[in-house]
Amino acid sequence: QVHHCFRKELAAKKRQLTQAERRIEELDRLFKRIYEDNANGKISDSRFQMLSDDYEQEQEELREKLLQLNEEIIQQETLTGLSAR
Repeated sequence: QVHHCFRKELAAKKRQLTQAERRIEELDRLFKRIYEDNANGKISDSRFQMLSDDYEQEQEELREKLLQLNEEIIQQETLTGLSAR
């Protein structure tokens, strides 16, 4: 029962990890797009700066979340491995 709960929680954390990684990649693409839009005069410098700051902040938060999730996953896999023996 407990082992099953650990596995479900571990799977959920791995899904969160994948979602965060995908969002970071998406933010990179969005940043490139707004950079090009700014260079082509489609958006103003102030709008570019605002969007750029938002994307960078979100990426930083996601990177911190990735580190935390990775640590939790490693700890849980270790704990689950020990409890299975």
